[in-house]
Amino acid sequence: MRQERRNTWIVTVVGAVVGVAYGLTAYALFDRAGDLMIWSFLLLVPFALGVTSGALTRREEGFGTVALRVLLSVMTFALTALLLAWEGLICLVFALPILYLAAFVGGGLGFLLRGRSTKVGAVMLALAVPYVAAPLERARSVDATYRTTQNSVVIQATPADVWRQIQSVPRIRDDEFTPSWSHAIGLPRPVAAVLDRAGVGGVRTATFADGLSFRETVTVWEPGRSLAFRIEARDPGRLDRHVRVGGETFDVVSGRYDIESLGNGLVLLHLTSTQRVHSHVGRYVGWAVNAIMSDLQQSILNVVRKRAQSEPGMTRSRAFIE
Repeated sequence: MRQERRNTWIVTVVGAVVGVAYGLTAYALFDRAGDLMIWSFLLLVPFALGVTSGALTRREEGFGTVALRVLLSVMTFALTALLLAWEGLICLVFALPILYLAAFVGGGLGFLLRGRSTKVGAVMLALAVPYVAAPLERARSVDATYRTTQNSVVIQATPADVWRQIQSVPRIRDDEFTPSWSHAIGLPRPVAAVLDRAGVGGVRTATFADGLSFRETVTVWEPGRSLAFRIEARDPGRLDRHVRVGGETFDVVSGRYDIESLGNGLVLLHLTSTQRVHSHVGRYVGWAVNAIMSDLQQSILNVVRKRAQSEPGMTRSRAFIE
C-alpha cells in the first residue's frame, strides 16, 4: 500500500512537471508568434495538458487522481508564470477557471484512453493540435466590440450636493475606500479627478495609483442632472499587458454620471462607462472587463455616497458650482 501511494505521487509529480514544461513552452512560442489571447492557447493547450495527465493514470487509480494531477499542473504553471513576471495576477485570476476547465475535460478523455493502444497517438495529437489551430485562428479577422457597464447607488442628499461631489473629486483618502476585490488583485485605486473649468469642453484629469491617469473631456454638462466625458487613457505600462488600458485589447472610451431624484431627500446616482474590446476571445475578455469595471465603479460610487451624506459642504469651496 505504501509503495502504491509512493508510485502515485511520483507519477503525479512527473505529470505535473511534464505538463508545466509543455505549458511554459507553449506560452513562449505562442507569445513570440503574436498573441496569447486566442482559444488555441486558452483552451487547447490546457486540454492537451489534461489528456497527457489522464493518460499517465494507471488502471487501479481513480479519476480523482487525474483531477488532482490536472489541478497541480495548472496551478504550478500559473505560479511559475507569475514568478517569472510573464503574467500578472489580474490576468491569471480570470484565466485560471477556463484553463482548469479545459484541462479537466482533457484529463477525462485521457482517463478513458488509459491502457488502450491508441492512447499514445491521442496524446501526440492533442499536443500538436494547438499549434495547427493557432495560425488558422489568428488569420481570422475580428472587429472591435463596445460594451457598457452601469452601476447605481442610492444617496441621501440633494442633486446639488451629489453634483458637487462628481464634477471634480479631491484626493480620496485610503479610509474612504471599501474593500474591493479588483484592487486586491492589482487594479490601481483612483486617487482624484480634477476639473480645469466648468462646462462642455472642460477637462477632468483622473489619476490612479501607479501612474495610471485619464484625460476626460466633458461632452455633457447639466448641473444637478448629467455629466459625461470622452476618455483618453495614459497607461504607463504597469498593468498586465492584456488588460492595459488604451492597448490593442482593451480601452475605456467614455463615462457618464446621471443623477435621478427619488424624492424624500434621496437620489439615485448612475455611473456608466463604455469600453472597447478587441480580441479573438472577445466574449471572455468582455466578461472579465465588465466584472472589473463594475467593481471599480461601485467603489467610486461608494466614495461619492459617503462624501455627499456625511459632509455635503466638504468640497464646496473647491468645486465649480453653476
